Amino acid sequence: MRKLIGILLLFLVFALISCGPDPVKYNDDLIGSLNSADSEYERFYSMVKQYYNNETGDLSGLSKGARDAAKVMGDRLERMKGLEIPSDGEEFKKASVAYVELIKKSMDGFVAERDKLSKDQLEKAVEQLDAMEGLLDKQNDQIDKVQKAFADKKGFQVIEFQKEGK
Repeated sequence: MRKLIGILLLFLVFALISCGPDPVKYNDDLIGSLNSADSEYERFYSMVKQYYNNETGDLSGLSKGARDAAKVMGDRLERMKGLEIPSDGEEFKKASVAYVELIKKSMDGFVAERDKLSKDQLEKAVEQLDAMEGLLDKQNDQIDKVQKAFADKKGFQVIEFQKEGK
């Protein structure tokens, strides 16, 4: 009887240990969200450059585009924050969330009340966007560091893919 209880207890402990979130799926979910955030940011940055270089005076489209992009980024942040964290995954999540928060903050600078973005607001937002580039690079380096540490602890390998032309 004791052997049976011992075996059942061992089985229960094993089942409870193996029931957490899958670390590889967690990694893939965070990296997928970060890649989507980067793509959205690149589209946003292109839109800003187009408006900034065009100087038509009508900046309402830029403000509306920024509002829409910031909403998408906010939704992405909420999904990332809601991910169930496997053991040793907290730092990876914090670094990833901080990166997307920086992107959203740079987008928020272009949102104006009733989409009436002034030239002064545009100048200030563009300066903030340029300053944000260095912060994003540093945060990206931090993500790489904590992702590698997470992968090492969980026993999987991170494979980097290079974009063409880089």
